[in-house]
Amino acid sequence: LCDELPLTTGMANLDFLPGAHETDEPLPILTHPRLPELLEQSKQHYAYVVIEVAGVLEYPDAVHVGRLSDAAVLSVLRNESIGSHVGQAYDRLNQTGRPVFGTLLAQ
Repeated sequence: LCDELPLTTGMANLDFLPGAHETDEPLPILTHPRLPELLEQSKQHYAYVVIEVAGVLEYPDAVHVGRLSDAAVLSVLRNESIGSHVGQAYDRLNQTGRPVFGTLLAQ
């Protein structure tokens, strides 16, 4: 990890590693051969490494990153997420072979 990153948040035990830039094609970044190495290095410094990715049903990157992670948390949007879609997203995350710890209800 470079010296300027991760960014400290001012909150105890919480740092942040921002994305370099917004892209319409995140899969090449998320399938980069060094991503597993970055995650392993991060695990040596942090008790938990949380990665936010785009919607599970719309983009394959969530499932790919799920395979590299220890577990997943499904985030659903209040008053926007459709019940059947939440079930499909949960099933897709389950296919990674990693545990799904729960659901986060976001506004």
